[in-house]
Formats: sequence, C-alpha cells, structure tokens
Amino acid sequence: MLTRFLRSFKANTSAKRLPLNRKRVLSCETLEKRELFAVLTGELLVNTTTAKNQSAPALAAAPDGRSVAVWVHEFSSTDYDVFAQRFDAAGNKTGSEIRVAKSTRKEYQPDVAIDRFGDFVVTWVDQVSSNNSDIKAQRFTSLGALRGSTIIVASTSKNELFPSIGIASSGNFVIAWQLGVSSTQDDILAKRFLDNGALSSSIIVANSSRHENYPDVAVAPDGRFAISYGVDTNNGDVTVKRYSATGALASTHLVATGSTAQYAPRISMDNFANTMVVWYATGNASANIMARRISNTGLLGSTITVVNTVRDEIFPEVAMKRDGTAFVVAHLTISSDRKTFSSATTELTIGGTVRRRDVTGSLTVLQRSALAFGVGSSYIVLQGKNLAASGWDVYRRRGLLT
Repeated sequence: MLTRFLRSFKANTSAKRLPLNRKRVLSCETLEKRELFAVLTGELLVNTTTAKNQSAPALAAAPDGRSVAVWVHEFSSTDYDVFAQRFDAAGNKTGSEIRVAKSTRKEYQPDVAIDRFGDFVVTWVDQVSSNNSDIKAQRFTSLGALRGSTIIVASTSKNELFPSIGIASSGNFVIAWQLGVSSTQDDILAKRFLDNGALSSSIIVANSSRHENYPDVAVAPDGRFAISYGVDTNNGDVTVKRYSATGALASTHLVATGSTAQYAPRISMDNFANTMVVWYATGNASANIMARRISNTGLLGSTITVVNTVRDEIFPEVAMKRDGTAFVVAHLTISSDRKTFSSATTELTIGGTVRRRDVTGSLTVLQRSALAFGVGSSYIVLQGKNLAASGWDVYRRRGLLT
C-alpha cells in the first residue's frame, strides 16, 4: 500500500502533494537528547494571494534569523506560478509577496536558499510540454529585488524535476535535480554556481541504469555540500554523496538498504559540514522515520529510529542546529488505520503534544512541511493546509528548543 502511495506522490509532478483522501498528522521531534519543544507561536498565513490553491512550500533561513518562504500558486488549471515572501528575524513579513515565476505555463516544485547577507536564490520546474520540463533559477537581493536574469539550470528535451538548492556563506550555490532519461532510468545531476550566477561546474551525481530519484542538497557555510537521493532497487535504497567546496567527490555512503523499502531521503548540514539524513522505511506493519548522521570526515553513524508507531509515518523533513548539537524532524502521519482509513480527525503534533485538533468535524488536510533553524535554538515550520476543503494555503510557525 505504501508503495502505491509513493508512486502516487511521484506521479504528481505539478506539486509536492499527497493524495487528499487520507488523513494526516504533522509531527516534529528532536533527537539525540530528545529535547522538548517550546510552545509554538500562533499560525501566520504566509500567502497574501488566497485565490485558488497555494501549495508545496519550501523554506530557507539566514544565520541572523531572516527567512524566505516559497510556494506554488495555482493561477488556473494550466498555469501555476511560484511566489515568495520574506520575513525578518522576529517572524514579521517584510515587503510584499514576490511573484518569482509567472509565465502562462506550469511552474512548480520550488526550493529556496538564503546566504548570510540575506540574498536568496529560488529554483523551480518550468513545464514546457507534457513530457518536457526544465529547471530554472532566479537570484534576489536581501530586499527582494531581482539580481540578474533568470538562470536556465537544465534544459533538455526530457523531464528535469525535483530541483533542490543549497548556498554557502559566499553566496555560491548548488542545484541538484532528477533527469528522466527513460521509462526505466532517472539520473541525478547537479551544477555549482558562483554568487554572480555564473556556472562554476557540472556534476554527474548518479547515472546508473536504475531510477535514482528525489535529490536533496545541503551546503555548509564554507561551501562543502552533500546530496542525498533514493535508488529504486528491489526495495529502495538511500544514498548520500559528500563533496568538497570545489565539487570534488569526498565520499559515498549507502545509508539505508535491506529487505524493507527506504524512501524520500532529506538532509541538512551544520556549520561544520556534519550531515544528518532522514527517510522513511516501510515494513509489513507500518512505515517509520529513520535517521543517520555522517560526520564531516565521512564517518557514518548508526541508524536512529525517529518514530515507530502502528501508523504510517512518511515524508520526513530535517533541520540541524547550526552548531550541530540538535536536529528537528517533521513528518506526516496517516492518522487512521492503514487498512480502513476510518479516523475522523487530523492533528498537528509537536513533540508528542497535540497543538491543533479539528474539533468541528470538518477535515483539515496537511501537506508535507518545510523546516529551518534561524538563530540558536529558534526554528521555523512551514505547512500547507486545506481547512475544511476551502482551498490550500501556506502557514508559518516559530518555536524554540528548550
């Protein structure tokens, strides 16, 4: 059942959404010391434009706490745009909503990275035709003004999907994506760019005869970076590759393999280039969230079970504190029996405590989340939600590890 669920997710390339016929819980948890979360601030509606659906949020935060949220706006059934909103260190909106990509085609699957000066870069998919999509990017100043023209990251006659971006303190950035080579093969490619938008180098991350999919990029302040991706085997594996600041391969790690399927890896780096990777593993009973740490010298830590209940926990996100002392994991939980899906409530839980429950009898449907650390132990959570089937919107909360 979870395999079919994943295939449904992968097939919906117009946005990173989950099927809407199953109830979900958004959960967050810190590991290692199992620290508690402070009570989060109230939800802030991120999007100013509320017509139709807003979905697929992504998030980046600077060391001083400033942050940028991006998401997909459904202008029409054939026209999706990418929007952005800046926030100050206190979590207040700064300036107006920015329309990042606004052609008459579908632009979707956005990601964003922000440097220490507050300048940021947004990347997204531009759907040229039903079987041809490109990867683009746009640079912005800390005030939200355009920096240069749109960058054509990848443009072939095939589908390029799922872009992920990370940025160094210098402003140099890395974008990885999935290339659909054929019906039986997907590759992972990446490009390094200078702060001025010039191409620095191209990297073939993975190009076997199998499906390598759903890449994620994390970049340390000094420019070292890592890329995670899934590999379709008999079950499904998770691989992470680490690179030097010049793009040289430092090490390759088979993080998760075995008799159960491993899906949807996501990674984060601290200031010292230590990497945390999370994913979900499916078994006969349920899907669970797992994690492993890779040191900046390439030492692979033991597997950590983040959450393991009788329900299905899927699609995790991860953010490491900048000093590396803790990390936060958010994930979705199918809030019902995985066979009957008969539960009538949806919950938002933080650290095991219910923060939001639908008590009116109407359904609140949740999308997967986005996470980032700002200053110290302060973190930010983005969440796409559909309140009582009235339409999708993006909400933001701030919290603190205690």
